Amino acid sequence: MFSWDLVKAYLALVRTGSYERGAQTLGIDQTTMRRRIQQLENELGMTLFVRRGNILQGNSAGSFVLDAALEMERAAIRFQHITQSDVNRGSVRVTTLDILADILAPGFVRFRQANPQVLLNITTEPHFVDLDRDMVDIALRLARPRTGENGLKKVATVRFGLYGARAYLQRHAAQPQGTLHDIVSLCALYAHGDHDFELADEQWHRQREALGEAVIRADSYTTMTTLCEQGAGLAMLPCFLAETSENLLRFEPARVDLAVDLWIVIRKDMGGSPKVRLLVDFLTEELRKLRPILKGAESASARTTLAAACA
Repeated sequence: MFSWDLVKAYLALVRTGSYERGAQTLGIDQTTMRRRIQQLENELGMTLFVRRGNILQGNSAGSFVLDAALEMERAAIRFQHITQSDVNRGSVRVTTLDILADILAPGFVRFRQANPQVLLNITTEPHFVDLDRDMVDIALRLARPRTGENGLKKVATVRFGLYGARAYLQRHAAQPQGTLHDIVSLCALYAHGDHDFELADEQWHRQREALGEAVIRADSYTTMTTLCEQGAGLAMLPCFLAETSENLLRFEPARVDLAVDLWIVIRKDMGGSPKVRLLVDFLTEELRKLRPILKGAESASARTTLAAACA
């Protein structure tokens, strides 16, 4: 079995392209770095790197070595996380969209009050993270990953609709018939390619193209809502978010309703952790209570409840 130190040296050289920089990232000297690479090449019976100018690049013939090394790194990260984490106490890292974190904030506070031994680490990324590589225990996602081995649990449905500002709609109505609309579109960037999903804005893509052209793209529904309120154009927004704005109106002539499932994704090696299961059960119940709001209920009571949750 290959030494993990040899594999770490290999990955460091792949990522830096230099013995000097690779050694620095590992906290070793260049001589040790070179010796480890040479030892790994001797054990494999092949050359792993070729020089391109001042940069060392992985040999294309050894692409299978890189895949195996990355998998070994992911396993080492998972092992470190498990061995350094108390199963009953410690931190639980949750990633979600900012709009969901806002309405869940009162629930998060109640969870902490009931479970003071658990530290919540809440992050709000506009992209879908790699749970293994980024050490995330739980993710709340507005799309179901169709690949991977992580645990999945459907907890709610979020309704989306097309909205525009009053001033924008009045301005467009004064244009000649057939004038295309300005569209504020979602631009979601993903740091990792291990997902297979379709977001609401992508589901609406065909209708969007027929209605108008994207003039602004943003990676946050909060930013899209603000742009829409300022008259930038029409946007496909979560109804529960858009309905809290006094300046936005539902765009009826081309009304498109989308129902997007909300999923809890649990990192595969943390599914049996008591503290993770505790939070998953709590979030499941909290989101069950919020289902009428997430479905875009337009009643005054629902809007009041949501406004209070976001205050």
